[in-house]
Amino acid sequence: MKKFLLGIFFFVFGFVIAQSEDFTASVEKFQQEYTAHYEDPETSPYKKNTQLFEGHQFFPASENFKVEATFIPQKEEFTFATSTSRLAEYTKTGVLNFELNGEYYQLSIFYDDSFLEDEEYANKAFVPFLDETNGDTTYTNGRYCYVKLPKEEGEVVVLDFNQATNPYCAYVSGYSCAVPPEENKLKTKILAGVKIPN
Repeated sequence: MKKFLLGIFFFVFGFVIAQSEDFTASVEKFQQEYTAHYEDPETSPYKKNTQLFEGHQFFPASENFKVEATFIPQKEEFTFATSTSRLAEYTKTGVLNFELNGEYYQLSIFYDDSFLEDEEYANKAFVPFLDETNGDTTYTNGRYCYVKLPKEEGEVVVLDFNQATNPYCAYVSGYSCAVPPEENKLKTKILAGVKIPN
């Protein structure tokens, strides 16, 4: 019986380790792809001046900041302030409710028809957010996440703050970037994703 229980223990332990390794590998893959985007003159906000890009700094990968969030529909038109005088029009599709470190939070999510023009974003929702790291270890005007676009009330989606990115205007002036609304200000520190630019 003791050998059997030990066998179960090592099986479960090995499974957990494997899952953790898979998670770390997926975060590293995201970071590599995100960096490559900035190094490629065809996609970089620096255009042909990619020599100005000094690389990204990231928080350590943490499964604690990968959460399951429940979707509650609240469809309405929404206007974002931006880093310039331009206003950005989106559709607010609803809110995501989730638990993090024993506390409950809510973030509004958004969609724009222009997403349909890009296969990568066609089925994703935009989750801009602010938190208590802004202006310290992360960009002052917040960061961006994306989730699978939920369709039904109660649908659960994965919100991974390890894939939080900076808007282009964190690196290069002249871009007009949506500023996360006050309702998406989290009263906690999101120690995951990309840090403030060098």
